[in-house]
Amino acid sequence: MRCIREKRADLQIDGVTVGVTLSSLTRSFLRSPLLAPDADVAEARFAHVLLLELNLQPVRDGDTDAYLYLYRELSDDPLDHGLRERCVEIGPPAFIEPFVQPDATRIERMSMRMMAASRGEIRRKTIDAYDVGAATSSLGLHRTIAGSMTLAVPHGGGVRRFDVSPHRQRVRAGTSRLPLDKVIHWAAERAVGFSRSSTASETSSAFLSQFAQPIARLLDKTPSSVLIERRAFAEAIGEYAKLTGLAWVAGRGAPDTWKTLDDALDAVSDTFVIDGQGLDGSGAPIDRSKPFSEAFYPSSTPSIPGLKPTDRVKLKVGSRTCKVILPSALGYVGTAKDAQRRRLDEILNQSRAFRAVFDGGRALFCSEGAYGSDNLTLATKQLAGIFRGVRALGGVHSEKGETHRLSTSFQTQSCFHVIETDGALALRHSALICDDSTVEWADYIELDSAAPRIRWMHAKVQKIESEEARKARKAKKALPSHVSPTVAVQTSPSLSASDLEEVVGQAIKNLARLRISTSDPEFSGRYDTWVSKTCALPSSSRIDRLRRLGKLPAKADIKKRFDAAAADPHAVYEVAIVVPNYSKKAVEGELAKIKTGKASPSVLQMFWLLSGFMHACLEVGAKPLVFMHD
Repeated sequence: MRCIREKRADLQIDGVTVGVTLSSLTRSFLRSPLLAPDADVAEARFAHVLLLELNLQPVRDGDTDAYLYLYRELSDDPLDHGLRERCVEIGPPAFIEPFVQPDATRIERMSMRMMAASRGEIRRKTIDAYDVGAATSSLGLHRTIAGSMTLAVPHGGGVRRFDVSPHRQRVRAGTSRLPLDKVIHWAAERAVGFSRSSTASETSSAFLSQFAQPIARLLDKTPSSVLIERRAFAEAIGEYAKLTGLAWVAGRGAPDTWKTLDDALDAVSDTFVIDGQGLDGSGAPIDRSKPFSEAFYPSSTPSIPGLKPTDRVKLKVGSRTCKVILPSALGYVGTAKDAQRRRLDEILNQSRAFRAVFDGGRALFCSEGAYGSDNLTLATKQLAGIFRGVRALGGVHSEKGETHRLSTSFQTQSCFHVIETDGALALRHSALICDDSTVEWADYIELDSAAPRIRWMHAKVQKIESEEARKARKAKKALPSHVSPTVAVQTSPSLSASDLEEVVGQAIKNLARLRISTSDPEFSGRYDTWVSKTCALPSSSRIDRLRRLGKLPAKADIKKRFDAAAADPHAVYEVAIVVPNYSKKAVEGELAKIKTGKASPSVLQMFWLLSGFMHACLEVGAKPLVFMHD
């Protein structure tokens, strides 16, 4: 065994003096070869530990920052023997940031996966040659689970590539051995970077803090709400019913108003608030001073229409997973005689078609697992940055209005009319296509005639019943023809998360068609529909699907715009959801409450839902937008 401790020469790194003390331990030993463990030979190996004590001065008005760099191979970790109690271990964000900015010019390659952003085509992605200095990250942010990355880092006169595994806190610089002087210089550079990050009011990059962080123990978190993803849940039930040939059957105690599966799913589509104490399997409060492996949390509000107040949705929380327990009245797929009969909550939990929010929005359980957001202030700020307020949307009564066979345009109080006439949604010189149908790619597609830009728009409006219509309905009387059955959406701004689920799901599902070109097999038939057919929803009409050509010379130029954008690396693709029921001012105000812990459970669910939309768009290089009334 050989031990060395020596004071090395001070280094000057960007105006900071770094004092270095080196300690090393080397131990030789013999072991059987790994490739031939039973062979009558042995190989010589050398275990070693390298410790660098780094003192930085001047920082913070003359104070000294101290850092400890440790490298070991084939040896125990010396920090396991009590030193951790006196050291502050650097977490993943601080660990990785010096490799990203200001030193790193770009990410050569990076892999990532999304948190429940899509149940379809967009799941995993690899980015090549990404500039981390860009103003908007297209792959970080709190909805993305970071994978391995290769960074190009300027070092001396050349460029060195580092392989980084953020969640494992591991960095590898090639496979070759580095001279000791280079290791010391590299560690000193990192220490200066750490010091500057820790003393800054806001880190220069905040890069890794934007990634979703896996949660090791979900039982330590406090649940606040559960939202069942109605669309995904219905699809999972439909798939199981189709596979088995069985049908939905209501459970005992189901109200007579539940005639169909949709009626039952509508009853559990709201955000369920959880604010009570965790219970054990017997229903007794959990004693947190003792070990426990699971906890049950019954919802407090809302009650399920038609069921007893005691029939609650429950959240079962384990160490790393969650399950939802639904009242038995929700029913089954199949009857008691069917061997493949299954409760609806069994299908729900297998598909993980729900989201559970914990700790005031800081943690989420979804189909990808349990993850937390390290920087809610940054996350809410980024989300608010994609909101756009349009005054005309406040006067909307419905999505399309009523149409008849002679209609050539949508009603003036409809969302579709505003999309066609307001320049904030579609420029007048742009071509505009209405693709609304039961198999739509989008409600509207805008093709900019002046620049390579395509905007895909998805709209959703919840009608608000007028007071006169409500009274007439209760009295079972006909509403006079001159009285409107609805009022403008701005009279009752929404903060519902469940009402956003369908339009967000549609937008994410169709991201796979974002960069479609005329060579795609799907394009030809869709193009023919655009230029020759009329809109058929809510009823047949004379409303042309090609709403206008703008400044495009001819219909054939529509094809050219799609191909030009697909071939242009600078083309701008935008994906917008248009939701007039929501007020930009009101939503921003509610999101601001998240960082103080005062946001409502529904707003927290809305935050995660819209974040899923935003980051799914960014992952494929699209600019996300949310249009609301102002």
